[in-house]
Amino acid sequence: MLARIPLIIFLFLGFVACSGNDNEATPSTDTGTSTSNDDVTAEEPDTSDTDEATPDTDEPDSQPKAEIDEPPVDVPEPEVGAIEGRLVNVAAKPVGLAYLLICDEGGCTTVQADGKGEFLVQDMTVGMYKIQVLADDLGYMNMEYPQWVEADKVNSAGEDIVLIERQGDPVAWKPDDGGSVSLADGQLTLSIAAGDLKFPLGLSKEIWAAAVPEIYLPPFGDEPWSQDSEVYAFHINPLGVISKGASFGLSVTAKEGSTLSTFSVWAVQADTGQLQAAGSVSKDENGQIVSTTDLELHELTTLILVGQEASQ
Repeated sequence: MLARIPLIIFLFLGFVACSGNDNEATPSTDTGTSTSNDDVTAEEPDTSDTDEATPDTDEPDSQPKAEIDEPPVDVPEPEVGAIEGRLVNVAAKPVGLAYLLICDEGGCTTVQADGKGEFLVQDMTVGMYKIQVLADDLGYMNMEYPQWVEADKVNSAGEDIVLIERQGDPVAWKPDDGGSVSLADGQLTLSIAAGDLKFPLGLSKEIWAAAVPEIYLPPFGDEPWSQDSEVYAFHINPLGVISKGASFGLSVTAKEGSTLSTFSVWAVQADTGQLQAAGSVSKDENGQIVSTTDLELHELTTLILVGQEASQ
């Protein structure tokens, strides 16, 4: 019994020894080396070599410019004048309230005659004007004539402007058809090729004419006829009918007792109101004054034929 006690004690002491070893701290296996933040200092880049020189922005003092006194420019006032006139019929009675277009290259001025047929337009610059009388609403033919304006003066035609009454009814004249039309109670016949006829924009394709005694023609300046000349004249409306191709043809019934065989032809230009030569015509064996190859009539406004005396 006593022999077993030492063995028990030995085993107990061995157990206690093993339990003590389990309670000891396990050694650290971390072999890394820690570094303190105080030991490391961040290096700042050296900018001493990259600094560029700041450009010198100071500009040199500018020299003051000398002021030049320019003399004032005198703009002359335009020279102006006035235009006056009076509209009457063949009985010398006033034709009131007709409208007039007074035009130059710069444009047109519209004026209405008063109840006495008188008109006055002031402040018109010096130059040549076309005066267009529009009286068809009053039963008269429209017509036009030129007027020169001088400065500081009231300019006029020097005589009354005589308006001619409309004769008969307008005649239809279709541009696509062309052909001939008889006007002014059969005294004047006009003809044109199909497709050549052109009317002013917006106007009906109708035409009419009235015979005008030469003493009632408006003043045209250097007129190619005299008091003793054999003259045939017609106002044709609307103003400015044109031929796009060959010349208009014409035929005029000669006056009884006419002995002349050749006539010069003159036409009023619609854009200026001035006369322009348009060739010549001749009398045929039937006593009709008819077109020749010399005729160059391309615009219809006022048409004038002047007899030519045979050269000696």
